[in-house]
Amino acid sequence: MIKTSVLALALSAVFAAPAMAIPAADLDQLGQGLDVTYTVLDNTQDDWVTFRAKIDFTNQSSKTLPATGWSIYFSHIRMVESVLTDQVKISHVNGDMFKIEPTANFVPLAPGQSLAIEFDAANWQVAKTDVMPNWYFVSEDQGQNITSLITSTSNRVNGLVPTKPSEELPFVADFSTPQQWKRYGSAAITDFYDPFTAQDRYQRNADLNVINNASGVIPTPAELTLGTGNVTLDSTWVIVYGNGYEDQAMFLASQLGVTAVPWSPTTQKTYQYGLEPDQHQWRAKMGRGLQP
Repeated sequence: MIKTSVLALALSAVFAAPAMAIPAADLDQLGQGLDVTYTVLDNTQDDWVTFRAKIDFTNQSSKTLPATGWSIYFSHIRMVESVLTDQVKISHVNGDMFKIEPTANFVPLAPGQSLAIEFDAANWQVAKTDVMPNWYFVSEDQGQNITSLITSTSNRVNGLVPTKPSEELPFVADFSTPQQWKRYGSAAITDFYDPFTAQDRYQRNADLNVINNASGVIPTPAELTLGTGNVTLDSTWVIVYGNGYEDQAMFLASQLGVTAVPWSPTTQKTYQYGLEPDQHQWRAKMGRGLQP
């Protein structure tokens, strides 16, 4: 009787304990090395009721993703309806937060191995920006919850938010077929949207003409002072930027072949980008030592 009680207590302790926690250092390696690709496969499969997508995991780290002890949290703007693999489950946490967890059928993902997870979700996703970045691992180490960002899902290139649309959300596959960029498509209902090609844009703007003595800036600044003569933007000019506009200023500077520096009232020959310290509206100023 005593032996039976001891065995029962031991079994209950095993089942009450957290499943195979992952050391923080290993979780960080997995976060840095798990290559995630999100692909919308078909928005038109049943006319805006559901769409099908796929998540590919490729383990590029030196650690094996184990059978238990981890979950992945991610933001998803559509309700996940069903998962077409028995290795993981996707559950709704709250709002647009979802969680991927391994099932009893999950096969540990060794370095170099891949796993494809297809699923159906509500409505449609027709653009890369419908997919949210910054997925992260959650596990437990020494009784404490730990997390690790999955680097491949971060919307950053070399640590910076990209300024070129082609570089944004690098873990999201391109939308290159009508089934990906249309919301529905059948004999009953048709989505007539197609993205413009370079030829489409050229033809739509074929009637544009050069305007003599043109003035103005788009987007229109809150303040514009016109002078006379011409100004040459050479390497002696600088772009000055307000707080929060460094990335945009750096990009513009690289296109113009000049430098970008934080705003200063003493800087000469400047092109100012961003919010002025005492204003809540966008201003662009160009001149010699212009001050807000």
